[in-house]
Amino acid sequence: MPDLRRSFRRIQRQYGHNVYLQRRLSDDPVTHLPRYENKLTSYTVRNMHPSSVGLSRTLQEVKEGLIANVDVVYWFQWDANPMQGDHIREYGPQDPRATPNNYLEFEIDYRHPLRRKGGRIEYWACGATKTSEIGDEL
Repeated sequence: MPDLRRSFRRIQRQYGHNVYLQRRLSDDPVTHLPRYENKLTSYTVRNMHPSSVGLSRTLQEVKEGLIANVDVVYWFQWDANPMQGDHIREYGPQDPRATPNNYLEFEIDYRHPLRRKGGRIEYWACGATKTSEIGDEL
């Protein structure tokens, strides 16, 4: 049986790009607003528009037809362990250190582990919606 983790890493190296993940902490006990870690962790991901992925939970049937209830689906490596509520920061094609205010931010709405026989997680699929737009549209 092929090593799916190795194959997925190869796909990410060839076709992926880097994003930054900001982990959600527990809600503030006084204000009940979400809190987030101060650090951003870099991950190489692959992303796709939800209608091009066949994940049944990303499409919703309404009277007008099918709509996507997430803006993008991100594919993370098995050890990333993204969580619902985490933020993904995606910078433009230029160096993010040169233009730190030019990024899109997404919030993970759901995460789905993709497992092989035996239950080992091979990679994660995360549906995310855009929460803010800083700087120019990417």
